[in-house]
Amino acid sequence: MQYARCAADGGFWCVKDGDHLCAIDCAPIHGGWKRTGLTFPLDGFCYAPPLEPSLTRQMIIVGWNYTEHTRETGSSQPPEPMIYPLSSASLNAHRRAVIIPSFIEHVEHEAELVVVIGKLAKNVPASSALDYVLGVTCGNDVSARDIQNKPGFSNLPRAKTIDTFKPVGPFLTTDIDFSDLPITMKINGQIRQSSRTGLMLFKVPELIEFITKTITLYPWDIIFTGTPKGCSRVLPGDEMEVSIDGIGALVNTVAGE
Repeated sequence: MQYARCAADGGFWCVKDGDHLCAIDCAPIHGGWKRTGLTFPLDGFCYAPPLEPSLTRQMIIVGWNYTEHTRETGSSQPPEPMIYPLSSASLNAHRRAVIIPSFIEHVEHEAELVVVIGKLAKNVPASSALDYVLGVTCGNDVSARDIQNKPGFSNLPRAKTIDTFKPVGPFLTTDIDFSDLPITMKINGQIRQSSRTGLMLFKVPELIEFITKTITLYPWDIIFTGTPKGCSRVLPGDEMEVSIDGIGALVNTVAGE
């Protein structure tokens, strides 16, 4: 199923039903929800990240998880997942602007599959890791390259957790096999990234096993699972669209400060 969260009226959840969203009485993580009778069209809906932001303790970024992206950046293939626990304050939603601060000169998009954790996870083996996944959504790991790649002083956490730089959505999708889905990024309608989630160097079960050996994951924590090749610069006025088959299309404009 697919769920969306509304940013209005303190935030409430809806379930997708064709070309409409139907409000439900609780978050989908609890199960047993009921429809309230309110319905909304998909267009014009005030989307929030399909999470419970106040309960999202951690946002884990996985770097260099597609071989071709590793090659295009001139990096060595990592022997184990490269993980970066970052602040969730930079989360953003579908149809909201990504705002580039005036002191940042070079920003790039990164289309990614985002995993949403559904229950407390510690020392989870890969064999049962998917039992801890509530669902998945689309994400854009927008990154300030002039900060990330500053000669002699890379500051990756700062480059990736700037306010508005982590849009996710529009839908939380459950009960889907996301092991090998087409993933694309379009900028102003032109494809810049095109790959499949099956080409990840470290698959989602491996990532969860690796992460939970040292970091306890809580319900509503999220994992950005890495980006394929084709990252490129975006400028104010551009429109970014991350699409993953069966999950949705996340659209955000770029704006200057």
